[in-house]
Amino acid sequence: AGPAATWIAGRRGDGEVTLTLKRGSVAISRTLRVRTPIGPQDFGLARWPAGIRIQAENPDGQGGTAKPVRYWFDRKGADGGAFSHWDAKGHWLEYRFTITNPGDYLLLIKYACPHNAARSVTLDTKPLGTLELSDSGGYTLKTQDDYSVTVLSDSGTPLKTTLGSGEHVLRLTNTDGLGCNLDYVEWLPMQ
Repeated sequence: AGPAATWIAGRRGDGEVTLTLKRGSVAISRTLRVRTPIGPQDFGLARWPAGIRIQAENPDGQGGTAKPVRYWFDRKGADGGAFSHWDAKGHWLEYRFTITNPGDYLLLIKYACPHNAARSVTLDTKPLGTLELSDSGGYTLKTQDDYSVTVLSDSGTPLKTTLGSGEHVLRLTNTDGLGCNLDYVEWLPMQ
Protein backbone atom coordinates (compact mmCIF):
# COMPACT_ATOMS: atom_id res chain seq x y z
CA ALA A 1 0.00 0.00 0.00
CA GLY A 2 1.20 3.49 -0.71
CA PRO A 3 2.04 5.72 -3.66
CA ALA A 4 1.47 4.37 -7.17
CA ALA A 5 3.36 4.97 -10.40
CA THR A 6 1.68 4.97 -13.79
CA TRP A 7 3.26 4.96 -17.21
CA ILE A 8 1.24 4.78 -20.43
CA ALA A 9 3.08 3.49 -23.47
CA GLY A 10 1.34 4.24 -26.73
CA ARG A 11 3.43 2.04 -28.99
CA ARG A 12 5.10 -1.36 -29.14
CA GLY A 13 8.60 -1.66 -27.78
CA ASP A 14 11.07 -2.90 -25.20
CA GLY A 15 12.41 -0.63 -22.52
CA GLU A 16 13.35 -0.13 -18.91
CA VAL A 17 11.56 1.66 -16.10
CA THR A 18 13.44 2.64 -12.96
CA LEU A 19 11.47 3.17 -9.76
CA THR A 20 13.15 4.89 -6.80
CA LEU A 21 11.73 4.91 -3.28
CA LYS A 22 13.13 7.59 -0.98
CA ARG A 23 12.51 7.71 2.73
CA GLY A 24 14.67 10.15 4.61
CA SER A 25 18.30 9.61 3.58
CA VAL A 26 17.65 6.09 2.21
CA ALA A 27 16.92 5.52 -1.49
CA ILE A 28 16.14 2.15 -3.04
CA SER A 29 15.96 1.81 -6.84
CA ARG A 30 14.76 -1.05 -8.97
CA THR A 31 14.92 -1.22 -12.75
CA LEU A 32 12.32 -3.30 -14.55
CA ARG A 33 12.44 -4.45 -18.16
CA VAL A 34 9.11 -3.93 -19.89
CA ARG A 35 7.71 -5.02 -23.22
CA THR A 36 4.72 -3.00 -24.33
CA PRO A 37 2.21 -4.42 -26.83
CA ILE A 38 1.13 -2.79 -30.04
CA GLY A 39 -0.45 0.57 -29.37
CA PRO A 40 -2.38 3.28 -31.20
CA GLN A 41 0.75 5.36 -31.85
CA ASP A 42 2.11 2.49 -33.95
CA PHE A 43 -0.63 3.49 -36.43
CA GLY A 44 -0.31 7.28 -36.11
CA LEU A 45 -3.26 7.51 -33.70
CA ALA A 46 -3.29 9.31 -30.35
CA ARG A 47 -5.65 6.65 -28.95
CA TRP A 48 -7.58 3.63 -30.20
CA PRO A 49 -10.82 4.68 -31.91
CA ALA A 50 -14.09 3.36 -30.48
CA GLY A 51 -14.77 0.15 -32.34
CA ILE A 52 -17.14 -2.77 -32.50
CA ARG A 53 -16.15 -4.92 -29.52
CA ILE A 54 -17.08 -8.59 -29.54
CA GLN A 55 -16.74 -10.30 -26.17
CA ALA A 56 -14.93 -13.64 -26.41
CA GLU A 57 -17.21 -15.29 -23.88
CA ASN A 58 -20.19 -14.89 -26.24
CA PRO A 59 -19.44 -17.06 -29.30
CA ASP A 60 -22.30 -17.90 -31.63
CA GLY A 61 -20.74 -21.29 -32.30
CA GLN A 62 -17.66 -23.44 -31.85
CA GLY A 63 -16.45 -26.76 -33.20
CA GLY A 64 -13.49 -28.81 -34.33
CA THR A 65 -13.05 -30.37 -30.87
CA ALA A 66 -15.02 -32.33 -28.30
CA LYS A 67 -13.70 -30.04 -25.54
CA PRO A 68 -15.33 -26.57 -25.52
CA VAL A 69 -13.62 -23.52 -24.06
CA ARG A 70 -14.11 -22.63 -20.38
CA TYR A 71 -15.57 -19.28 -19.40
CA TRP A 72 -14.26 -17.05 -16.60
CA PHE A 73 -15.62 -13.84 -15.10
CA ASP A 74 -12.90 -13.25 -12.50
CA ARG A 75 -9.73 -12.72 -14.55
CA LYS A 76 -7.67 -9.66 -13.67
CA GLY A 77 -7.64 -7.10 -16.46
CA ALA A 78 -10.49 -8.71 -18.43
CA ASP A 79 -13.22 -6.59 -19.94
CA GLY A 80 -16.24 -8.54 -18.69
CA GLY A 81 -15.58 -12.25 -19.03
CA ALA A 82 -12.98 -14.24 -20.91
CA PHE A 83 -12.30 -17.82 -21.91
CA SER A 84 -9.52 -20.39 -21.65
CA HIS A 85 -8.68 -23.90 -22.89
CA TRP A 86 -8.58 -22.98 -26.59
CA ASP A 87 -5.76 -25.47 -27.05
CA ALA A 88 -6.93 -28.06 -29.62
CA LYS A 89 -5.68 -27.75 -33.19
CA GLY A 90 -8.66 -27.06 -35.45
CA HIS A 91 -10.89 -25.71 -32.63
CA TRP A 92 -12.85 -22.81 -34.10
CA LEU A 93 -15.10 -20.13 -32.65
CA GLU A 94 -17.57 -17.99 -34.57
CA TYR A 95 -18.94 -14.55 -33.77
CA ARG A 96 -21.77 -12.72 -35.55
CA PHE A 97 -21.68 -8.92 -35.59
CA THR A 98 -23.41 -6.11 -37.47
CA ILE A 99 -21.82 -3.18 -39.29
CA THR A 100 -23.85 0.02 -39.52
CA ASN A 101 -20.97 2.24 -40.73
CA PRO A 102 -19.30 0.57 -43.73
CA GLY A 103 -15.63 1.24 -44.32
CA ASP A 104 -12.10 0.06 -43.58
CA TYR A 105 -11.38 -1.58 -40.22
CA LEU A 106 -8.47 -3.17 -38.35
CA LEU A 107 -9.06 -6.35 -36.35
CA LEU A 108 -7.62 -6.05 -32.83
CA ILE A 109 -7.52 -8.97 -30.39
CA LYS A 110 -6.90 -8.95 -26.62
CA TYR A 111 -5.39 -12.27 -25.55
CA ALA A 112 -3.09 -14.01 -23.07
CA CYS A 113 -0.70 -16.92 -23.63
CA PRO A 114 2.75 -17.95 -22.28
CA HIS A 115 4.15 -18.79 -25.75
CA ASN A 116 3.79 -17.69 -29.35
CA ALA A 117 0.55 -18.94 -30.90
CA ALA A 118 -1.40 -18.49 -34.13
CA ARG A 119 -5.07 -18.32 -35.12
CA SER A 120 -6.46 -18.23 -38.65
CA VAL A 121 -9.11 -15.61 -39.36
CA THR A 122 -12.00 -15.87 -41.80
CA LEU A 123 -14.75 -13.35 -42.45
CA ASP A 124 -17.95 -14.59 -44.07
CA THR A 125 -16.03 -17.79 -45.05
CA LYS A 126 -13.28 -15.75 -46.80
CA PRO A 127 -9.75 -16.21 -45.35
CA LEU A 128 -8.26 -12.93 -44.08
CA GLY A 129 -4.94 -14.15 -42.69
CA THR A 130 -3.33 -15.41 -39.51
CA LEU A 131 -3.19 -13.67 -36.13
CA GLU A 132 0.33 -13.98 -34.73
CA LEU A 133 0.00 -13.95 -30.94
CA SER A 134 3.33 -13.23 -29.23
CA ASP A 135 4.09 -14.57 -25.76
CA SER A 136 2.23 -12.28 -23.35
CA GLY A 137 3.82 -13.75 -20.21
CA GLY A 138 1.07 -16.09 -19.04
CA TYR A 139 -2.59 -17.04 -19.24
CA THR A 140 -3.90 -14.36 -16.80
CA LEU A 141 -5.29 -15.39 -13.43
CA LYS A 142 -7.51 -13.84 -10.76
CA THR A 143 -4.48 -11.96 -9.42
CA GLN A 144 -2.27 -11.63 -12.51
CA ASP A 145 -2.95 -9.63 -15.70
CA ASP A 146 -1.00 -11.09 -18.64
CA TYR A 147 -3.18 -9.66 -21.40
CA SER A 148 -1.68 -8.19 -24.54
CA VAL A 149 -3.18 -6.90 -27.77
CA THR A 150 -2.28 -7.31 -31.41
CA VAL A 151 -3.85 -6.60 -34.78
CA LEU A 152 -4.27 -8.81 -37.80
CA SER A 153 -1.28 -8.05 -40.01
CA ASP A 154 0.81 -9.36 -42.87
CA SER A 155 4.55 -9.35 -42.14
CA GLY A 156 4.07 -6.52 -39.62
CA THR A 157 1.83 -4.40 -41.84
CA PRO A 158 -1.70 -4.06 -40.43
CA LEU A 159 -4.36 -5.54 -42.71
CA LYS A 160 -7.27 -3.23 -43.38
CA THR A 161 -10.53 -5.06 -43.97
CA THR A 162 -13.38 -3.40 -45.83
CA LEU A 163 -16.66 -4.17 -44.07
CA GLY A 164 -19.99 -3.53 -45.76
CA SER A 165 -23.24 -2.80 -43.95
CA GLY A 166 -25.10 -5.72 -42.43
CA GLU A 167 -24.35 -8.91 -40.52
CA HIS A 168 -20.98 -10.66 -40.76
CA VAL A 169 -19.51 -13.86 -39.33
CA LEU A 170 -15.97 -13.88 -37.92
CA ARG A 171 -14.30 -17.27 -37.40
CA LEU A 172 -11.08 -17.77 -35.44
CA THR A 173 -9.39 -21.19 -35.67
CA ASN A 174 -6.54 -22.66 -33.60
CA THR A 175 -3.90 -23.57 -36.20
CA ASP A 176 -1.06 -24.78 -34.00
CA GLY A 177 -2.61 -26.70 -31.07
CA LEU A 178 -1.23 -24.23 -28.51
CA GLY A 179 -3.38 -22.71 -25.77
CA CYS A 180 -4.56 -19.12 -25.76
CA ASN A 181 -7.02 -17.23 -23.56
CA LEU A 182 -9.15 -14.58 -25.20
CA ASP A 183 -10.82 -11.48 -23.72
CA TYR A 184 -12.29 -9.81 -26.82
CA VAL A 185 -11.89 -8.97 -30.49
CA GLU A 186 -12.60 -5.49 -31.79
CA TRP A 187 -13.06 -4.00 -35.24
CA LEU A 188 -11.40 -0.56 -35.17
CA PRO A 189 -12.57 1.94 -37.80
CA MET A 190 -9.81 3.57 -39.81
CA GLN A 191 -10.92 7.18 -40.43
